[in-house]
Amino acid sequence: MKSQENNKPLSSREIATMQPGDNTKSDIGENRGLRVSCSGSGRKTFFYRYRSPITKKLVQMRLGHFPTMSLAEARIKLQEFRAIRNLGRCPASELKSQQKQIEERSQREQSISNFTVKVMIELYLIQHIEDRLINGKLVPGARIPKGQ
Repeated sequence: MKSQENNKPLSSREIATMQPGDNTKSDIGENRGLRVSCSGSGRKTFFYRYRSPITKKLVQMRLGHFPTMSLAEARIKLQEFRAIRNLGRCPASELKSQQKQIEERSQREQSISNFTVKVMIELYLIQHIEDRLINGKLVPGARIPKGQ
């Protein structure tokens, strides 16, 4: 039988006193799955470790760093991700898709901000005024070649 060395919930004091090289500590009870590890540089990171309902594999996702994120905030975030998981969805894949959508939106906004009057005029001239090739056929523009 496996002995359980951690039989009490995590505390902020326990996390603050973690030293580099300490074992990963995990929470118990309703916050099961919340883990804290201390890197070699002394940075303490909160993780949520769970079994994915989609792939049935063990997944670990980073929630944040201590003390930027408090233990209470990490537990709130954990409960949000657990609710998503209980609905049969994978929180890590949803987080990745949200980040991808944010990146795409920022790229679109950046391309819109680069759309100047000069670019708009050039686009109009190319698409409507000048002669152009469409499917290998020459489509005449709105004006004769001399006026283009």
